[in-house]
Amino acid sequence: MALTLDALCGGYELKWDKIRSARATPEDKARLARRHLDAKYGKTLDPINDITGVMELSRNRLHVSIEYLIALAGVMQSYKGQRVIDVALTEEQKAALRRIPEMFGADQQAQIELIEKKAEHDLAATTDWLKMQLLSEPRYGLQQYADAVHFALTSENINGPCFGLMHHRLLLEVILPVLIEVQELCLERGERYLRLPIVAFTHGQPAEQEQTRADAELQRGVRVRDEARALLSPEKDVVVVQRRAEPR
Repeated sequence: MALTLDALCGGYELKWDKIRSARATPEDKARLARRHLDAKYGKTLDPINDITGVMELSRNRLHVSIEYLIALAGVMQSYKGQRVIDVALTEEQKAALRRIPEMFGADQQAQIELIEKKAEHDLAATTDWLKMQLLSEPRYGLQQYADAVHFALTSENINGPCFGLMHHRLLLEVILPVLIEVQELCLERGERYLRLPIVAFTHGQPAEQEQTRADAELQRGVRVRDEARALLSPEKDVVVVQRRAEPR
């Protein structure tokens, strides 16, 4: 028997009208602006809350779940005699589904948290909230197939890619720009000591009775900087190759 909206909401002893009308209060919005996945670091994480915060985790969970659902549609018609999704989604329906995480905000997070109070499982609350959207909105074309949202998945199948997306954004938007800035500062300060003899290093440890010059070590810094830039701008890969070819 196909899942119904009343049955899904009833399992949480809630009514759909109560869930969809839930709104984030000013206090909720202030809390969510500071609600990190690792709250013990407090203000330290505030600048990256839009990448690592709880709301961004919910958006990523919805994004991963929806992309999985789209991939499943038209491919997995049935499993062991049970219908999964035996309908091909139109491009308009796919676009409408992808807009769900794009339009996700504090009010939608408040709705998920209302479900979570009953579910005591944040991922289950998120995926069931998504099922409720599919059941209540005919435009998605999946009212009969809402159960396919978490078909054959574990929590790790959703959470793993979500943390990968977060780490990718942190790398590109936070870590690499700071790394490049530090390298630029080191190179700028180091130019005055280009010909200064220094102790050579092997695997990061001082090498006995061996010397090198500061400019040789700075070249390594140049390579690190350029490799970091290449990750941000793939077209700069040529610069990295040229730097590696330079003689010390």
